[in-house]
Amino acid sequence: MHFHQKPSELADIIYINKNNEITQRRIKIYGENRERIIAYCYLRKGIRSFTKEQILAQFPVQNRKLG
Repeated sequence: MHFHQKPSELADIIYINKNNEITQRRIKIYGENRERIIAYCYLRKGIRSFTKEQILAQFPVQNRKLG
């Protein structure tokens, strides 16, 4: 999977972990290599490494103005 966000951008992902549990995560991307995305995970409140093969979907977070 090619990841479309740049470092420091927010993304929402649908992720399946090694136990086949599916979660939706909001992440702030710090970097990536061929196999992994390194990001801050707001769900787990910490830096995480996400295997690209296990990211089922990705969505950019759009800033919305309220009011």
